[in-house]
Amino acid sequence: MENVSLYPMKMIPAAHTAVWGGDKLKRIYNKKAPFDRIAESWELSARSEGESIIENGTFTGMCFGRYLESLYGKSRFPLLIKFIDSASPLSVQVHPGNHEDGAEPKTEIWYIIDAVPDARIVYGLRDGVSLAKFAHCCKQGGNSVEDLLNFVPVYPGDTVFIPAGQIHSIGAGILLAEIQQNSDTTYRLYDYGRVDAEGHTRQLHIEKGLAAARLYSESEIYGKRFSAAAGAFCKASGGGELLADCEFFRVIKHTGETVFKKSPDFTALLCTGGCARLICEGTEYPVCAADTYCLPPYCEDTFLTGGAEIVSAAASLQN
Repeated sequence: MENVSLYPMKMIPAAHTAVWGGDKLKRIYNKKAPFDRIAESWELSARSEGESIIENGTFTGMCFGRYLESLYGKSRFPLLIKFIDSASPLSVQVHPGNHEDGAEPKTEIWYIIDAVPDARIVYGLRDGVSLAKFAHCCKQGGNSVEDLLNFVPVYPGDTVFIPAGQIHSIGAGILLAEIQQNSDTTYRLYDYGRVDAEGHTRQLHIEKGLAAARLYSESEIYGKRFSAAAGAFCKASGGGELLADCEFFRVIKHTGETVFKKSPDFTALLCTGGCARLICEGTEYPVCAADTYCLPPYCEDTFLTGGAEIVSAAASLQN
């Protein structure tokens, strides 16, 4: 790729609203949207229903999908990266693990940025609850479903890995970064009986969701989370805490001074706290909380000065 400008690209996200969305992304982090509450800020996205846009440099104003097609001849990016703000709980849901019936598989990881003192998530079912019992309650309807769910408290700095098929939900009062396979397929199993302003309930997908759901042991989840121990992506050089290393992405948390080495992979950098500077080939790029940069493949070494917490996610177009 001779004569192509390779530099840290700051991303303008695509904002999405939802009945459960909060106001932190707009009020505190100055994300732009024509609505009051931003539920999801799609920070790095090549999806037509919400593409991020390059804010700086040679490719200013270009949609990320067009950038990929122009430079790499690819129309699809393997990941979808978001900030999510929940003022109320999301539906209890599950994502598929295969492409049956046109579904898009989805394994994801959450990094908790902020959480109210009593914040909790749904992570699977309570000990001893079978999928058959859960299926029966889902089909019967009513709030008895909640008695079967495994509610887990979460705190800022926690990481939650969610393989495809895991029953889950984000609770109220949580701000998180989500790195996921490029998918927008969600099967809602339970939605707390809530209705919209017109009194309508949201659609549930009980049959498809139950077909996709499965129960995991802790060892199975750990194995999937770190399944690419041999290295599907370039090894990190510069330290950091490894949050996940699976076949779909490699996620690392960095604090303090860090160098992101030249790599054949795309590397997304999500600032989850503080402010600092990225320095690449003598050019400085300011980075503050809720900013997202994308380092393209073979971008020269990029240095992060101290003062910010960064979550990086590596992805290969070969996936």
